[in-house]
Amino acid sequence: MRKGVLLLAIVLLIFPLVSGELLVSQPKTIYNLGDEFSVTLTLLSPTDASDFLSAAFVCDGAEREIYKAPFALKAQEQRTIPLTAPLSSFFIGSLSGDCYLRAAYNGESAQSQHFLLTSEVTVQLSFVSGTLVDPGATLSINGSALKKNGAPLLGVVEVSLPELNLSSQTLFNESFSAAFTLPAQTRSGAYLVSIRAYDRDAKNVVLNQGSTSSLVRVSQIPTSVSIALGTPRLTPGNAQSYTVLVTDQAGDSLVLDANVTLVNAQGTVLDSRLVRSGATQVFQSERLSAPGQWTFTTIAADLTSTRSFVVEEVSNATYSFFNGTLSIHNEGNIPYNKQVTITIGSVQEVKQLF
Repeated sequence: MRKGVLLLAIVLLIFPLVSGELLVSQPKTIYNLGDEFSVTLTLLSPTDASDFLSAAFVCDGAEREIYKAPFALKAQEQRTIPLTAPLSSFFIGSLSGDCYLRAAYNGESAQSQHFLLTSEVTVQLSFVSGTLVDPGATLSINGSALKKNGAPLLGVVEVSLPELNLSSQTLFNESFSAAFTLPAQTRSGAYLVSIRAYDRDAKNVVLNQGSTSSLVRVSQIPTSVSIALGTPRLTPGNAQSYTVLVTDQAGDSLVLDANVTLVNAQGTVLDSRLVRSGATQVFQSERLSAPGQWTFTTIAADLTSTRSFVVEEVSNATYSFFNGTLSIHNEGNIPYNKQVTITIGSVQEVKQLF
Protein backbone atom coordinates (compact mmCIF):
# COMPACT_ATOMS: atom_id res chain seq x y z
CA MET A 1 0.00 0.00 0.00
CA ARG A 2 2.79 2.41 0.90
CA LYS A 3 4.59 1.62 -2.36
CA GLY A 4 1.40 2.55 -4.35
CA VAL A 5 1.04 5.92 -2.61
CA LEU A 6 4.73 6.67 -3.08
CA LEU A 7 4.54 5.78 -6.79
CA LEU A 8 1.52 8.11 -7.28
CA ALA A 9 3.36 11.01 -5.61
CA ILE A 10 6.37 10.51 -7.83
CA VAL A 11 4.17 10.51 -10.94
CA LEU A 12 2.49 13.78 -9.89
CA LEU A 13 5.83 15.43 -9.29
CA ILE A 14 7.21 14.33 -12.63
CA PHE A 15 3.99 14.90 -14.66
CA PRO A 16 1.95 17.73 -13.03
CA LEU A 17 -1.73 18.07 -13.98
CA VAL A 18 -2.10 20.32 -17.01
CA SER A 19 -4.77 22.94 -16.28
CA GLY A 20 -5.01 26.50 -17.57
CA GLU A 21 -7.12 29.41 -16.41
CA LEU A 22 -9.50 31.74 -18.25
CA LEU A 23 -10.94 34.58 -16.20
CA VAL A 24 -13.56 37.17 -17.12
CA SER A 25 -13.88 40.44 -15.19
CA GLN A 26 -17.38 41.36 -14.12
CA PRO A 27 -19.43 43.79 -16.25
CA LYS A 28 -22.03 46.29 -15.10
CA THR A 29 -25.46 45.00 -14.18
CA ILE A 30 -27.42 47.11 -16.71
CA TYR A 31 -26.58 48.26 -20.22
CA ASN A 32 -28.62 50.21 -22.71
CA LEU A 33 -28.27 49.75 -26.43
CA GLY A 34 -25.47 51.94 -27.74
CA ASP A 35 -23.44 51.66 -24.54
CA GLU A 36 -19.86 50.46 -24.60
CA PHE A 37 -19.35 47.01 -23.11
CA SER A 38 -15.92 46.58 -21.54
CA VAL A 39 -14.32 43.68 -19.64
CA THR A 40 -10.88 42.08 -19.41
CA LEU A 41 -10.08 38.47 -20.22
CA THR A 42 -7.15 36.87 -18.40
CA LEU A 43 -5.34 33.86 -19.88
CA LEU A 44 -2.93 31.62 -17.91
CA SER A 45 -1.51 28.37 -19.23
CA PRO A 46 0.85 25.99 -17.35
CA THR A 47 2.24 24.81 -20.68
CA ASP A 48 2.82 26.28 -24.09
CA ALA A 49 -0.54 26.94 -25.73
CA SER A 50 -1.75 28.26 -29.05
CA ASP A 51 -5.43 28.71 -29.86
CA PHE A 52 -8.15 31.16 -30.76
CA LEU A 53 -9.62 33.19 -27.92
CA SER A 54 -13.32 33.67 -28.65
CA ALA A 55 -16.07 35.59 -26.85
CA ALA A 56 -19.81 35.69 -27.47
CA PHE A 57 -22.88 37.33 -25.99
CA VAL A 58 -25.63 34.96 -24.90
CA CYS A 59 -29.01 36.62 -24.35
CA ASP A 60 -32.20 34.71 -23.58
CA GLY A 61 -30.91 31.65 -25.43
CA ALA A 62 -29.65 33.55 -28.51
CA GLU A 63 -25.91 33.85 -29.12
CA ARG A 64 -23.64 36.13 -31.17
CA GLU A 65 -19.87 35.99 -31.39
CA ILE A 66 -18.27 39.40 -30.90
CA TYR A 67 -14.57 38.54 -30.64
CA LYS A 68 -12.11 35.96 -32.03
CA ALA A 69 -8.32 36.26 -32.16
CA PRO A 70 -5.33 33.84 -31.99
CA PHE A 71 -3.03 33.82 -28.97
CA ALA A 72 0.12 31.86 -28.28
CA LEU A 73 1.25 31.51 -24.65
CA LYS A 74 4.45 30.25 -23.13
CA ALA A 75 4.26 27.97 -20.17
CA GLN A 76 3.13 29.85 -17.05
CA GLU A 77 2.62 33.01 -19.09
CA GLN A 78 -0.32 35.23 -18.12
CA ARG A 79 -1.95 37.49 -20.66
CA THR A 80 -4.62 40.15 -20.01
CA ILE A 81 -6.75 41.13 -22.99
CA PRO A 82 -9.09 44.14 -22.80
CA LEU A 83 -12.35 43.46 -24.62
CA THR A 84 -14.44 46.42 -25.68
CA ALA A 85 -17.53 46.25 -27.87
CA PRO A 86 -20.18 48.83 -28.72
CA LEU A 87 -23.66 47.48 -28.04
CA SER A 88 -24.91 48.38 -31.47
CA SER A 89 -26.91 46.40 -33.98
CA PHE A 90 -23.74 45.87 -36.01
CA PHE A 91 -22.12 43.96 -33.15
CA ILE A 92 -25.00 42.32 -31.36
CA GLY A 93 -27.81 42.22 -33.93
CA SER A 94 -31.16 42.05 -32.15
CA LEU A 95 -29.91 40.64 -28.86
CA SER A 96 -31.48 41.94 -25.66
CA GLY A 97 -32.74 40.78 -22.32
CA ASP A 98 -30.91 38.67 -19.72
CA CYS A 99 -27.33 38.29 -21.01
CA TYR A 100 -23.86 37.12 -20.15
CA LEU A 101 -20.47 36.95 -21.89
CA ARG A 102 -19.02 33.50 -22.59
CA ALA A 103 -15.32 33.12 -23.48
CA ALA A 104 -13.28 30.09 -24.57
CA TYR A 105 -9.55 29.36 -25.06
CA ASN A 106 -7.53 26.18 -25.35
CA GLY A 107 -10.26 23.98 -23.96
CA GLU A 108 -11.10 26.32 -21.08
CA SER A 109 -14.30 28.39 -20.85
CA ALA A 110 -15.62 31.04 -18.54
CA GLN A 111 -18.57 33.36 -18.36
CA SER A 112 -19.38 36.70 -16.79
CA GLN A 113 -22.14 37.46 -14.37
CA HIS A 114 -25.52 38.10 -15.93
CA PHE A 115 -26.47 41.62 -16.98
CA LEU A 116 -29.54 43.29 -18.48
CA LEU A 117 -29.32 44.58 -22.03
CA THR A 118 -32.29 46.83 -22.77
CA SER A 119 -33.60 49.69 -24.87
CA GLU A 120 -35.81 50.98 -22.06
CA VAL A 121 -36.13 54.72 -21.41
CA THR A 122 -38.14 56.27 -18.61
CA VAL A 123 -39.95 59.48 -19.60
CA GLN A 124 -41.30 61.72 -16.84
CA LEU A 125 -43.45 64.84 -17.09
CA SER A 126 -43.32 67.78 -14.72
CA PHE A 127 -47.01 68.68 -14.89
CA VAL A 128 -49.87 66.86 -13.19
CA SER A 129 -52.33 64.92 -15.32
CA GLY A 130 -55.55 66.87 -15.67
CA THR A 131 -53.90 70.31 -15.70
CA LEU A 132 -56.49 72.92 -16.68
CA VAL A 133 -55.69 75.25 -19.59
CA ASP A 134 -57.83 78.00 -21.11
CA PRO A 135 -58.51 77.98 -24.85
CA GLY A 136 -56.15 80.33 -26.66
CA ALA A 137 -53.55 79.99 -23.89
CA THR A 138 -50.08 78.46 -24.16
CA LEU A 139 -49.62 74.91 -22.88
CA SER A 140 -46.06 74.26 -21.69
CA ILE A 141 -44.88 70.66 -21.40
CA ASN A 142 -41.62 69.90 -19.61
CA GLY A 143 -40.04 66.60 -18.73
CA SER A 144 -36.96 64.40 -18.68
CA ALA A 145 -35.82 61.09 -20.11
CA LEU A 146 -33.37 58.66 -18.50
CA LYS A 147 -32.10 55.39 -19.86
CA LYS A 148 -32.49 52.23 -17.79
CA ASN A 149 -28.80 52.41 -16.88
CA GLY A 150 -29.41 55.78 -15.22
CA ALA A 151 -27.69 57.88 -17.88
CA PRO A 152 -29.54 60.81 -19.47
CA LEU A 153 -30.92 60.23 -22.93
CA LEU A 154 -29.49 62.43 -25.67
CA GLY A 155 -31.87 62.24 -28.58
CA VAL A 156 -35.19 63.34 -29.98
CA VAL A 157 -38.48 63.96 -28.22
CA GLU A 158 -41.83 63.99 -30.00
CA VAL A 159 -44.72 65.69 -28.21
CA SER A 160 -48.21 65.68 -29.65
CA LEU A 161 -51.86 66.40 -28.93
CA PRO A 162 -53.33 64.18 -31.65
CA GLU A 163 -56.94 65.30 -31.21
CA LEU A 164 -55.89 68.90 -31.89
CA ASN A 165 -53.38 68.06 -34.65
CA LEU A 166 -50.59 69.70 -32.65
CA SER A 167 -47.09 68.21 -32.57
CA SER A 168 -43.42 69.11 -32.16
CA GLN A 169 -40.09 67.33 -32.54
CA THR A 170 -36.91 68.63 -30.90
CA LEU A 171 -33.43 67.48 -29.93
CA PHE A 172 -32.71 67.34 -26.22
CA ASN A 173 -30.28 66.16 -23.58
CA GLU A 174 -32.11 64.61 -20.61
CA SER A 175 -34.54 67.52 -20.13
CA PHE A 176 -36.99 68.67 -22.76
CA SER A 177 -39.71 71.25 -23.20
CA ALA A 178 -42.44 71.98 -25.74
CA ALA A 179 -45.06 74.72 -25.99
CA PHE A 180 -48.33 74.84 -27.89
CA THR A 181 -50.81 77.68 -28.28
CA LEU A 182 -54.26 76.14 -28.14
CA PRO A 183 -56.75 77.37 -30.75
CA ALA A 184 -59.18 79.87 -29.26
CA GLN A 185 -62.11 77.69 -30.37
CA THR A 186 -60.81 74.51 -28.73
CA ARG A 187 -63.75 72.57 -27.33
CA SER A 188 -63.69 72.05 -23.56
CA GLY A 189 -62.78 68.60 -22.26
CA ALA A 190 -59.84 66.24 -21.76
CA TYR A 191 -57.12 65.84 -24.38
CA LEU A 192 -54.35 63.25 -24.59
CA VAL A 193 -50.73 64.43 -24.50
CA SER A 194 -48.35 61.83 -25.97
CA ILE A 195 -44.56 61.92 -25.52
CA ARG A 196 -41.99 59.66 -27.19
CA ALA A 197 -38.26 60.02 -26.59
CA TYR A 198 -35.57 58.06 -28.45
CA ASP A 199 -32.01 58.08 -29.77
CA ARG A 200 -30.47 56.67 -32.97
CA ASP A 201 -27.18 55.10 -33.95
CA ALA A 202 -24.88 56.21 -36.77
CA LYS A 203 -27.06 54.34 -39.28
CA ASN A 204 -30.14 56.22 -38.10
CA VAL A 205 -31.58 53.10 -36.45
CA VAL A 206 -33.55 53.71 -33.26
CA LEU A 207 -31.66 52.34 -30.25
CA ASN A 208 -33.43 53.28 -27.06
CA GLN A 209 -36.91 54.65 -26.64
CA GLY A 210 -39.59 55.33 -24.10
CA SER A 211 -42.98 56.95 -24.04
CA THR A 212 -45.57 58.28 -21.68
CA SER A 213 -48.87 60.09 -21.84
CA SER A 214 -50.96 62.42 -19.76
CA LEU A 215 -54.17 64.40 -19.93
CA VAL A 216 -54.73 68.12 -20.17
CA ARG A 217 -58.15 69.63 -19.63
CA VAL A 218 -59.35 72.63 -21.62
CA SER A 219 -61.67 74.85 -19.61
CA GLN A 220 -65.09 76.00 -20.75
CA ILE A 221 -65.23 79.78 -21.15
CA PRO A 222 -68.51 81.67 -21.74
CA THR A 223 -68.03 83.80 -24.84
CA SER A 224 -71.54 84.73 -25.97
CA VAL A 225 -74.97 85.45 -24.47
CA SER A 226 -78.18 86.07 -26.36
CA ILE A 227 -81.96 86.03 -25.86
CA ALA A 228 -84.36 84.01 -27.97
CA LEU A 229 -87.95 85.34 -28.13
CA GLY A 230 -91.19 83.53 -28.70
CA THR A 231 -92.50 86.27 -31.00
CA PRO A 232 -91.16 89.57 -32.38
CA ARG A 233 -94.60 91.26 -32.06
CA LEU A 234 -96.81 90.86 -29.03
CA THR A 235 -100.51 91.60 -28.68
CA PRO A 236 -101.26 93.14 -25.29
CA GLY A 237 -102.69 90.58 -22.90
CA ASN A 238 -100.70 87.72 -24.42
CA ALA A 239 -97.60 86.05 -23.01
CA GLN A 240 -94.06 86.55 -24.31
CA SER A 241 -91.71 83.59 -23.92
CA TYR A 242 -87.94 84.06 -23.86
CA THR A 243 -84.82 81.97 -23.29
CA VAL A 244 -81.34 83.14 -22.32
CA LEU A 245 -78.69 81.32 -24.35
CA VAL A 246 -75.04 81.16 -23.24
CA THR A 247 -72.38 79.50 -25.41
CA ASP A 248 -68.70 78.79 -24.89
CA GLN A 249 -65.63 79.17 -27.10
CA ALA A 250 -66.68 76.27 -29.32
CA GLY A 251 -70.32 77.31 -29.59
CA ASP A 252 -71.50 74.69 -27.09
CA SER A 253 -74.27 75.59 -24.65
CA LEU A 254 -73.60 76.50 -21.04
CA VAL A 255 -76.02 76.49 -18.13
CA LEU A 256 -75.44 79.58 -15.98
CA ASP A 257 -77.39 82.01 -13.82
CA ALA A 258 -78.45 85.13 -15.72
CA ASN A 259 -80.09 88.38 -14.64
CA VAL A 260 -82.91 89.49 -16.94
CA THR A 261 -84.63 92.89 -16.92
CA LEU A 262 -87.62 93.92 -19.05
CA VAL A 263 -88.20 97.61 -19.83
CA ASN A 264 -91.24 98.94 -21.70
CA ALA A 265 -91.34 101.68 -24.31
CA GLN A 266 -91.58 104.39 -21.61
CA GLY A 267 -88.40 103.11 -19.88
CA THR A 268 -90.26 101.58 -16.95
CA VAL A 269 -88.82 98.37 -15.52
CA LEU A 270 -91.65 95.85 -15.60
CA ASP A 271 -89.82 92.69 -14.60
CA SER A 272 -86.45 91.66 -13.19
CA ARG A 273 -85.48 88.12 -12.28
CA LEU A 274 -82.66 85.58 -11.99
CA VAL A 275 -83.02 82.72 -14.47
CA ARG A 276 -81.05 79.73 -15.67
CA SER A 277 -79.75 79.86 -19.19
CA GLY A 278 -81.37 77.37 -21.50
CA ALA A 279 -84.65 77.36 -19.55
CA THR A 280 -87.67 79.03 -21.19
CA GLN A 281 -89.34 81.80 -19.19
CA VAL A 282 -92.75 83.44 -19.67
CA PHE A 283 -93.80 87.07 -19.13
CA GLN A 284 -97.54 87.72 -19.07
CA SER A 285 -98.41 91.15 -20.46
CA GLU A 286 -101.38 93.24 -19.38
CA ARG A 287 -104.28 94.04 -21.72
CA LEU A 288 -103.46 97.74 -21.51
CA SER A 289 -99.68 97.37 -21.90
CA ALA A 290 -98.14 100.44 -23.48
CA PRO A 291 -97.40 99.99 -27.17
CA GLY A 292 -93.95 100.41 -28.67
CA GLN A 293 -90.54 98.74 -28.38
CA TRP A 294 -89.93 96.71 -25.23
CA THR A 295 -86.43 95.44 -24.41
CA PHE A 296 -85.01 92.50 -22.50
CA THR A 297 -81.50 92.96 -21.10
CA THR A 298 -79.57 89.99 -19.75
CA ILE A 299 -76.23 89.72 -17.95
CA ALA A 300 -74.45 86.36 -17.57
CA ALA A 301 -70.80 85.73 -16.73
CA ASP A 302 -69.98 89.42 -17.32
CA LEU A 303 -71.52 89.22 -20.79
CA THR A 304 -74.45 91.48 -21.74
CA SER A 305 -77.05 91.19 -24.45
CA THR A 306 -80.32 92.93 -25.35
CA ARG A 307 -83.28 91.83 -27.43
CA SER A 308 -86.32 93.94 -28.32
CA PHE A 309 -89.85 93.19 -29.46
CA VAL A 310 -92.86 95.32 -30.33
CA VAL A 311 -96.03 95.56 -28.28
CA GLU A 312 -98.68 96.27 -30.87
CA GLU A 313 -101.21 99.07 -30.76
CA VAL A 314 -104.73 97.90 -30.10
CA SER A 315 -107.70 100.18 -30.85
CA ASN A 316 -110.89 98.69 -29.44
CA ALA A 317 -114.00 99.82 -27.59
CA THR A 318 -117.12 98.35 -25.97
CA TYR A 319 -120.59 99.94 -25.89
CA SER A 320 -123.36 99.84 -23.32
CA PHE A 321 -126.76 101.57 -23.14
CA PHE A 322 -128.40 102.09 -19.78
CA ASN A 323 -131.17 104.44 -18.64
CA GLY A 324 -131.05 106.28 -21.94
CA THR A 325 -127.30 106.78 -21.74
CA LEU A 326 -124.85 105.36 -24.27
CA SER A 327 -121.47 104.51 -22.70
CA ILE A 328 -118.40 103.80 -24.74
CA HIS A 329 -115.41 102.16 -22.97
CA ASN A 330 -111.90 102.14 -24.45
CA GLU A 331 -110.60 98.58 -24.33
CA GLY A 332 -107.35 99.21 -26.25
CA ASN A 333 -103.92 100.48 -25.28
CA ILE A 334 -104.19 103.69 -27.36
CA PRO A 335 -106.86 106.46 -27.45
CA TYR A 336 -109.96 105.38 -29.38
CA ASN A 337 -109.94 108.15 -31.98
CA LYS A 338 -112.70 106.94 -34.23
CA GLN A 339 -116.08 108.11 -35.42
CA VAL A 340 -119.19 106.47 -33.98
CA THR A 341 -122.51 106.42 -35.81
CA ILE A 342 -125.52 106.53 -33.47
CA THR A 343 -128.97 105.75 -34.87
CA ILE A 344 -132.15 106.34 -32.87
CA GLY A 345 -135.23 105.60 -34.85
CA SER A 346 -134.97 107.51 -38.10
CA VAL A 347 -132.38 109.89 -36.67
CA GLN A 348 -128.72 109.11 -37.32
CA GLU A 349 -125.82 111.01 -35.81
CA VAL A 350 -122.04 110.68 -36.26
CA LYS A 351 -119.79 111.46 -33.28
CA GLN A 352 -115.98 111.81 -33.22
CA LEU A 353 -114.46 110.26 -30.11
CA PHE A 354 -111.27 111.73 -28.61
